[in-house]
Amino acid sequence: MNKGLKNKIIKEYYELTLYEFEIGFSLQDIEIMLYEYEDKEMYLECAGIHLAIEYIILYTYIEHLTINK
Repeated sequence: MNKGLKNKIIKEYYELTLYEFEIGFSLQDIEIMLYEYEDKEMYLECAGIHLAIEYIILYTYIEHLTINK
């Protein structure tokens, strides 16, 4: 488990962001949400969203590689 995910708030926003992506939010929508939390200086929430964005990008890249084999 990622060190940051040991924090309850970070983990909650990480999971929420992954869920939102799964139900159809675009990466752009999620990045806009991240900027809104940054403006409010909600840094733990931002950390969770940022980790989810990294996971989404990695997952999408790997999926792209395996489909195009």
